[in-house]
Amino acid sequence: MASTPASIDVSFNANYTGSHRVCWRIGSSGPYDCSTTVVCAGGGNPCSTSVGITVDDETCNDVTFEGYVQATCEDIGSLNGRVPFSITFTPNPTCKPYRITCSSVSVGGGTVTVPGSGYTPPPAAAPTVTLTGGGGSGATATALVGKGGIKTTTVTNGGTGYDGGGSAIFNVVPANTLTGVGSGATFNVHVGAGIVTSVDVVAPGVDYAISDTFNFDNTHLGGTGSGVVITVASVNTGTIESITITAAGSGYSSVPTLTIAPSPSGPSGNATGIATLNDCGLLDYGTDCDGSNKPDITAMSLNETFVTCYQGVPPTLGTGYTIAADNDACCYDCIQYTITKPSSGTAHPATVVYTDCTTRDSIQQTINNSGSIVACAVNGSLLIHEQTTGGTTNVAEGVCP
Repeated sequence: MASTPASIDVSFNANYTGSHRVCWRIGSSGPYDCSTTVVCAGGGNPCSTSVGITVDDETCNDVTFEGYVQATCEDIGSLNGRVPFSITFTPNPTCKPYRITCSSVSVGGGTVTVPGSGYTPPPAAAPTVTLTGGGGSGATATALVGKGGIKTTTVTNGGTGYDGGGSAIFNVVPANTLTGVGSGATFNVHVGAGIVTSVDVVAPGVDYAISDTFNFDNTHLGGTGSGVVITVASVNTGTIESITITAAGSGYSSVPTLTIAPSPSGPSGNATGIATLNDCGLLDYGTDCDGSNKPDITAMSLNETFVTCYQGVPPTLGTGYTIAADNDACCYDCIQYTITKPSSGTAHPATVVYTDCTTRDSIQQTINNSGSIVACAVNGSLLIHEQTTGGTTNVAEGVCP
């Protein structure tokens, strides 16, 4: 709070010759301060005086002062001869609230929702993929048609001795072809009690056929195992296996429609897919009200928004971000946030950014499991980003001390 001396200038025409009391108060309730008096010439002539007050410019709320002038010959509680006045003080704080929003992004990926059938595999030209709508432009994509890529498998022989007889998961293990001409497939391999129990397709590869067999180099599975044999149960041929974004474009404010060209085999074979959007990138959003640097924010998702405070003209932000004065926010409106990471489950740290309500500085902290932060922050300034997926962060609101 910054109290600043000010005055209420009162001017009126006085019919009474002599002393007049000037009574005032803040708002429309509570007792009046009638300590100021002024002697007037009367006869309807002008009379004026000033009342000393204090105001606070470090707030966002207007303050109304109301009162009246009355000849002191009237009883102080009487309504006779009162001349009312009212004046409103509008603060103009140096530190003002702005809202930052991630308002447009680029296209980050495409996902096949229906693989379709009957498309011509490579080396034929890939089916056309178009992206329309979403408010942006420039995004392009291609589709990969399956050419004997592995779809499902059967563990024909789990082998023995992998990972020293223990249990583990080995990721992105390349397949060694035993029969057939297929190549390029990789798998996540699950081992239990030294035996390969199941495999998950990571990359389907090409030119495999049903009943082809393959195994894994034992150096990828703990280094001592042997005997595993996997049989190809089904393959993808003529279906859309994946969609690759070849140009991300820009300016997208909603997800564009992704359309895959029709299947040559007819409507029953048509494939479909959906697009996904990137986040806005690194945000270097300038300096605090005291001139110190605000912490960078690594990313914000589309339409994510928060309040921050600036003194003077705010900076020009990076691509996709917009900033605007927020007349509904206030750099002096405080909420106590208690931010807690639960102690149970997998550790998922969270990055917490908020604007401190005393200094108007931007604060960035990391909370790990079993950690907690108590912050008196500008209302609307709290921004929480889980550093990995699947985490949870609990937030409780209270009144600042």
